[in-house]
Amino acid sequence: MKLLILCILFSCLVVTGQDFLYGLEYQPDIHSRINQSFNEDPVQFSMMYNENSYDAKGTEFALSSVKIAKRSIMRYLSPSDTEGIMFRYTPKYPEQDLMIRILGGFDYNQNSNEHYFFVYKGLRLQSQITKNISINGYWWAGQFRGDKNYYNKSPLIDGYYQPDKEVVYLDNLQGSLRYDVSNVHVSLGRGKFQEGDNISGSIILNNAANDYGYLSGQLEFGTLSLSYLHCALTPDSSEVVYYQPDGPGSVDSYRVDKFLVMHKLDWNPRTNFMGFLGEEIVYGNRSLDLNYLIPPVFWRIIEHNLEDRDNVLIFGGLKWGITPHITFYQNTLFDEYTQSKILTDWWGSKYAVQAGLSYQFHNRFTNQDDDLISRVTMEATAVRPWTYTHFIKWNKFSNDNIAMGYPVGSNCINYSFETDYPITNRIFIAVNASYSRQGSEGNKFDLNTADPLVIPDQLHTKTRWLAGTIADTKRLKIMAEWKPLAHHFIRLGTTLSQINEMDWTKDLTLSYRTEF
Repeated sequence: MKLLILCILFSCLVVTGQDFLYGLEYQPDIHSRINQSFNEDPVQFSMMYNENSYDAKGTEFALSSVKIAKRSIMRYLSPSDTEGIMFRYTPKYPEQDLMIRILGGFDYNQNSNEHYFFVYKGLRLQSQITKNISINGYWWAGQFRGDKNYYNKSPLIDGYYQPDKEVVYLDNLQGSLRYDVSNVHVSLGRGKFQEGDNISGSIILNNAANDYGYLSGQLEFGTLSLSYLHCALTPDSSEVVYYQPDGPGSVDSYRVDKFLVMHKLDWNPRTNFMGFLGEEIVYGNRSLDLNYLIPPVFWRIIEHNLEDRDNVLIFGGLKWGITPHITFYQNTLFDEYTQSKILTDWWGSKYAVQAGLSYQFHNRFTNQDDDLISRVTMEATAVRPWTYTHFIKWNKFSNDNIAMGYPVGSNCINYSFETDYPITNRIFIAVNASYSRQGSEGNKFDLNTADPLVIPDQLHTKTRWLAGTIADTKRLKIMAEWKPLAHHFIRLGTTLSQINEMDWTKDLTLSYRTEF
């Protein structure tokens, strides 16, 4: 039986055929559409974003004259405008342009006892410098007001923020410099990525953590493509190496340098089948390691020769279009893979498995190219205890105190269901329901497995699925998005949650965004 399960796991080690590069923030084709704030959405996946159909050459500024300002106001309040923009420069040379949009909005969140506002502004920049070189940028900044204990739990706070006596200031920046030619793509930027189709969160690389600087590349050859990603992470607060109360460390304690490196091989032999196999490594407390700059080699062997001091994860998956409307996807991850003990109860047998079935259908408001298509997806995820942990504190699979692995955590089994449906071409609704069971032992990424109080015996300590006290969590998320005008967007949602047999909690959210 164990041999059969092992064969099934390895057969699944063949990330979706999409690459790391496209857009400021990458998400797979199948992912959850429910976010309480527009600021949580990946930049390129948004009901609000449209390419402007504009052929004229020259410069256009929405406020350059009284006449143009009046026309811009009419476009800004139009229900179907496609050309309104704050600034656009299109030179006489082909395939060159520069577009700048300004944006703003607010989020309002409320539960039975607390509430908060988040008001923000920002801008978006797109520029095609040459046929092969492009620059993109996206920035927003705002402040929280209301109940501090409540807004401290906001998913927008995914890293450092600046506190004040009365408000908390928060800002975010993503950007990229890209070079594309034929079958070679290279990108230098700041953003984040999510690998593997999912609706409850990725077990391979999740995008819940803060953005990070990265260098990525992709080489395509026939039905195969090789992708590479090297990221500079922000160390967790627990990764301080020393602290000197009377020295410079009292002002800025020394934190280690921390990196994530990732490569994968995609195989796309048919239009309805895509498979992948890859490795990702977290390393730190040293400068950039040249050993991990070579994409087409086995990094696990390199890591072994570097004294087994880094956190190595092996992953893979597939996506299979069983019919034109039904898609099966599967993701698998092994953390510090040990073949002889992979299916035993040994604590170091750390792995995660995720599988889903998605039915995609179309109505008169959507087509094959739209991101907000009609879809029903069911998914099951299982993560062994101690997955994503490490015996060296700066090698945890995290960025700035937030996990980069499965967002539910480890030592869990999760079942999720989501349906997404455009009611009209201006109204979109999504419903996500989930049920998870999670044990209290080995369920957090920040546990140090070198601590004898955590793992008494490295060679013989055993752990079982859902070890410890079990928490059962039921959660229902409902979101409706409305586009009343071409440059205005409203999102209304609610989240109902219950842990074990406690009372249900309810959170109401209202998000508004305008962009021109």
